[in-house]
Amino acid sequence: MGRDFYQILGIDRGASDDDIKKAYRKAALKYHPDKNQSPGAEEKFKEISLAFEVLKDKQKREIYDRYGEEGLNGTPGGGGGAGGGSSNFQYGQNFDPHDLFNMMFGGAAGGGSSRAHNLFGSHFNSMGGNSSRSSFMDHDDFGGFGSSAFESNGFDFGSNGMGSRAKHRPLKKVDKLEHDLFISLEDLYHGITKRMKISRSRRKPTGVYRPEETILTIDVKPGWKEGTKITFNNEGDEKPNHSAGDIIFVLKEANHARFKRKGNDLVYTAEITLREALLGGTVTVPLLDGKKHHHKFKPLNDTAHKIRVVGLGMPLSKNPSQKGDLLIKFEVMFTGMSGEQRQLLADASCN
Repeated sequence: MGRDFYQILGIDRGASDDDIKKAYRKAALKYHPDKNQSPGAEEKFKEISLAFEVLKDKQKREIYDRYGEEGLNGTPGGGGGAGGGSSNFQYGQNFDPHDLFNMMFGGAAGGGSSRAHNLFGSHFNSMGGNSSRSSFMDHDDFGGFGSSAFESNGFDFGSNGMGSRAKHRPLKKVDKLEHDLFISLEDLYHGITKRMKISRSRRKPTGVYRPEETILTIDVKPGWKEGTKITFNNEGDEKPNHSAGDIIFVLKEANHARFKRKGNDLVYTAEITLREALLGGTVTVPLLDGKKHHHKFKPLNDTAHKIRVVGLGMPLSKNPSQKGDLLIKFEVMFTGMSGEQRQLLADASCN
């Protein structure tokens, strides 16, 4: 008669489909070779998986109940399988218990994949880079797995005599979410840490997907430019048969009252009188670091004249100790001139 699959799973012959699934899950988690290192656990895990593979299928279970394990092979001693012919079930061939394990716990169904060390271990990387969460948890009276336990880069349970490596297609990733992040010019000059509260859909231990809030920390470095992208891998939405999506913040530079940014340079427009334009003067520029720069200038030769002051611009993101330049653009104001002054200016321009 071969092995007693009911006894292996610890159930009676009248067990329901739900009882069979529940027994398999409990036993498979107990004897999985990546969790249970005791001698014989690996072989026990294989037996448990084989028993479930047979009993979960109505046709295979019927053959087994009538003819035993030998009947599944279609051997003469077992009656030649169902109806006396050969069984369509190629018993024990091309069977990988880890594929079955993944399918039952949400990893391989739909093309998923996992790593055993992620299933039975837990680690958490600091925010701002990749993050992985503890994936082994209690659910009812057997272990359950959240979808975050499964990664998209393949899995390897190790060589166990049943196929050294199972290969699967990677999970399709949930669409990334992009958010604009507006930062003032002062904050881009000094650098700042932003904490952003976001809401995303996450799988709960019960298998239901619900909105969940979390805080993401963004370290804005001095000198960062508009368009810089800050990516948080796997911190986005989750949905069935997908790996978690990414959240991307796209840096936007808020408008400034005094300066316009041009690469690493800052452009400041100074309003001066006609007298200052003709005779020269001093302009005071309030800088982003709170200091003031007093700059003496000579008479201008045109109204679009610019002066470059080296080293008073934005920090360089790769080397904040170095800075761009300050460009002072002069704009001559003609308001407040008397009629006589305007006539003198007109006469001078004609000569």
